[in-house]
Amino acid sequence: AGLKEDEVKKSISTLKDKIKDLKGNLVNEDYWGLKDLAYEIDKAQKAYYVVLKGEMESNSAKDLSSWISGQDSVLRNLLTKIN
Repeated sequence: AGLKEDEVKKSISTLKDKIKDLKGNLVNEDYWGLKDLAYEIDKAQKAYYVVLKGEMESNSAKDLSSWISGQDSVLRNLLTKIN
């Protein structure tokens, strides 16, 4: 069984707090909601999608990536650097 929408919103809030703790600046949040996955991941066929755009130092981004990877509620994530 996957997360309920209120649990997802709580996870997003926790992530945004973590970004602030790492001295990051959240620029934009785009919540896509529950979508079909292109392929099954850990027996899940649907997942909640959210895109966060922000700014932070490189070392903080590495810390954030490690933290996100440790979250059970996250199936996949992508952290990119934009110049």
